[in-house]
Amino acid sequence: MEIDKVQKELERLNKMSAVSIITELLSKENVILKRCLLLSALVNIALIVFTFIALFS
Repeated sequence: MEIDKVQKELERLNKMSAVSIITELLSKENVILKRCLLLSALVNIALIVFTFIALFS
């Protein structure tokens, strides 16, 4: 069953052009980068909140 999935994926990749393969990889990478950026923003917001708590306590 797993081998069939791998074979179908390889056939699909063989039919695709290099540009579409790169585009697909970049779109997946873009999702990862967006998640990292969101996590970074949340950490920065938390640090700002802790800074204000420390300043005004």
